[in-house]
Amino acid sequence: MALLSQRKWQVLAILAFGASLVAIAFAQYRWIRELRARSEMVATHQNREAALRAVSLLAEEMQGARLQTLPAVGHTDLAQLRLEPLRSVFEDGLKRFPYVDRFFVWATPKPSAETLFFFPEEKRFRTDAQKLVRFPPEVWELYGGTLRWAEFQCVAPGPPCQIVVHRVLDEERSSLGAIAGFTVNLDVFGREFAPAFFETNIRPALEELLATQGVSVRLFSDSGELVFGTREGGQGPAGSSAELPMSFAVPTEGPQRTAAGPRWRLSVGEAHDDRVEEIVRRGALINLAIVGLGIVVLALGAALIARSQSREAKLSELKSRFISGISHELKTPLSMIRLYSEMLELGRVPANGERMIFYRTLRQQAEILGQMLEEMLDFSRLEAEKPRREELCPVKDIVEDAVQMHDGQTTTHHSVVLSLAQDLPAIRCNRSALVRAIHNLLDNASKYSDPGEPIALKAYRSNGMVAVEVIDRGIGIGPEDMPFLFHRFYRGHTPQGVAGTGLGLSIVQSVVKSHGGRVEVESEPRHGSRFTVFLPLA
Repeated sequence: MALLSQRKWQVLAILAFGASLVAIAFAQYRWIRELRARSEMVATHQNREAALRAVSLLAEEMQGARLQTLPAVGHTDLAQLRLEPLRSVFEDGLKRFPYVDRFFVWATPKPSAETLFFFPEEKRFRTDAQKLVRFPPEVWELYGGTLRWAEFQCVAPGPPCQIVVHRVLDEERSSLGAIAGFTVNLDVFGREFAPAFFETNIRPALEELLATQGVSVRLFSDSGELVFGTREGGQGPAGSSAELPMSFAVPTEGPQRTAAGPRWRLSVGEAHDDRVEEIVRRGALINLAIVGLGIVVLALGAALIARSQSREAKLSELKSRFISGISHELKTPLSMIRLYSEMLELGRVPANGERMIFYRTLRQQAEILGQMLEEMLDFSRLEAEKPRREELCPVKDIVEDAVQMHDGQTTTHHSVVLSLAQDLPAIRCNRSALVRAIHNLLDNASKYSDPGEPIALKAYRSNGMVAVEVIDRGIGIGPEDMPFLFHRFYRGHTPQGVAGTGLGLSIVQSVVKSHGGRVEVESEPRHGSRFTVFLPLA
């Protein structure tokens, strides 16, 4: 009783002392949060202004070819297709505006197929059917109206591009006399011209505006793809982006377009007010000085409590993982047993031979359930590289069993194209565990592939080992998910409606490692994935 009473007073003393420390720490924490929020607001405002400034500089440069080069084309030279003066104008234009892909001219009543493109490397004009096929028909339907220019998007297939047209009108008949224009390849503009222009023109202006070095700028396409810049720098504070309409013409006369042009996004980050950061840093040091001693005292008591609770927490975590693993692995056989038993119960299998097949499948799935339950209870041994019930098994049988298990699923809509080498050896392994691991790879390939897409399964010798490949043409895996692919419960950026607990690949890696092997992954977003399991020979 005395001991219990002593502990009671000790707990009360710790609570009383800790309550005051918590109150002080909370007040300091709120103050630091508010100060940091204001710092971020300042940085966000600065970066927003910088993004708008960068967009303004880039848009001004984009409109330069429309404002400076095309108006310099002589109307008489263009209408009569006197090419020598036009060549001089276009050569100067390409030197001043390197983002232009090709200048072109066309004079009526010539057919549109005789449009002449200027090739600076050849210093001459000639036709280019490959480029001309990407011009929308509306370019050649400009006879009506009095607009002096128009802008269009190139038609597919091919990289995105813009077409800017300067129309020369016959003053006597008020009809279209000729066209001068240029095309811009947006991929080349974004990946070659924009980074160089940023370094020479935009970065100095932004560093002067923000009064800081190391400004990070990222340019994203209308689909969200990073055009230039680095993702490692982060996205910057919220609101530090500005839209960049991908228009190479000035909308002063109401330009006509076949469709709205793309809108890219320019993001500025990593610009900070050093003075505000210094205030935040000093506040943090003061806060540490106030609560530091109290934290040390409480840490000793917390360490003792944490030590006593550590085992309970670990047991709880193991229990949670065990339940998650069983629910993930038992789903397929349970679904098959339920479906087959319902069909037998409802009398939908009249033929005796078919019923025998159903009975055999039910028995096999029941055996699989028993094996899976036994092996899930021994999952820690698999991670410790101690597989149970090792036996000498032909690789061919293991792969075919995995395919049979996959084909037995009622929810799959994917065929497996099997390719086995002739010299496949036998390996010493836990057969059911390996079958389940390969089946997990097939199941993952099915989940993330379009219905009807075949899945390739190959087995062959490779550098003294047996290699088993599962190849799909599904959505692929992004580079941001690769480091965590085999972590337990990690699912990454998966589409909506794809069920799973994030344990499948973790189980695959544990099983393969327990057999002395390894798993390799090759993947590209929207181009599918290749999982390769390497297993040592017996």
